[in-house]
Amino acid sequence: MTEDSGRDDRSSYRQFSKTQHEEWSGVASADADFNKGARDLYETAGLDRKEWTILGFDAGSRRGRAWVEVFALNTALFGVTSHQELKTLGEAAALPVTKFYIPWESGLGDFIDEHFQSFTTSLTVKSMVGVDLQITDTKEIRAEQ
Repeated sequence: MTEDSGRDDRSSYRQFSKTQHEEWSGVASADADFNKGARDLYETAGLDRKEWTILGFDAGSRRGRAWVEVFALNTALFGVTSHQELKTLGEAAALPVTKFYIPWESGLGDFIDEHFQSFTTSLTVKSMVGVDLQITDTKEIRAEQ
């Protein structure tokens, strides 16, 4: 990797919340081991764990059609064999990841259910990000069967 690796060109970086509708903002979390679900995310992306480390993924759904983008570092190419070496590499420069696009026909909920033991998403209306929401009442909505 050269010193002039385009670090100032933000178009080559992973962009968060790259949706056309920016009314909501939030975070998501999932279990640490992708392999706890029925399917292995590495297998779904076609990645060999001995050569690649998944560092992130973006997922979305539009009209029932889901898509997933997996961001992985080729650890074999960079000689990374431990988490500490990965952190050191990331501290020196932006991590050079490859984006793998995975179309997912059966919907985002199915993708999450198949790949994760647990998954949580929290969204807030963007204009209220940073404002504390104090829960003063709880009501349960029962789905019609």
